[in-house]
Amino acid sequence: MARTRGRVTVDEPAAGLRYLEKQELATLLRQLRAEGITVLLVEHDMDFVMGLTDRLVVMDFGEKLAEGLPAEIQRNAAVLEAYLEGLDPVVVQPAQFSFVRRGRETPSSSH
Repeated sequence: MARTRGRVTVDEPAAGLRYLEKQELATLLRQLRAEGITVLLVEHDMDFVMGLTDRLVVMDFGEKLAEGLPAEIQRNAAVLEAYLEGLDPVVVQPAQFSFVRRGRETPSSSH
């Protein structure tokens, strides 16, 4: 984690955490935001990201692929092609991002 005045950058903070630990981390990040601190979150756990962020920037091999609200990113054709090739996206709830493969629904991360 890196912090400068009014900003904090966290890189993969949810990696290796269990579901309840992720919820505690999300609470902490929301508290920072409520205190007026800008949080730059670098994360691959889409369930975690979609339920936490106001806006997203999606990178693909160092290039900006898309930017927008979580709901916009979930429907973005370039994002779906780059990250979900061969999977059909299904939005279960606004804060969840799931995929269907061979008739089974699979969450994007383990809880």
